[in-house]
Amino acid sequence: MLSELGFQEITVRKKDQSETIIQGWGVAEGAERIVFSAYIQAVKPVGWQERVAQR
Repeated sequence: MLSELGFQEITVRKKDQSETIIQGWGVAEGAERIVFSAYIQAVKPVGWQERVAQR
């Protein structure tokens, strides 16, 4: 999804306290075994607007 929007160098890194964060959401018990909290980093290069508009 991010790459379709013009982002590059996309990285996803799990947060050290991911399980605690998910448990704090108060959603279904055991949700921390299915999803994780993460840092997402990406670069959107110069000229991205023109490339997206051409699609």
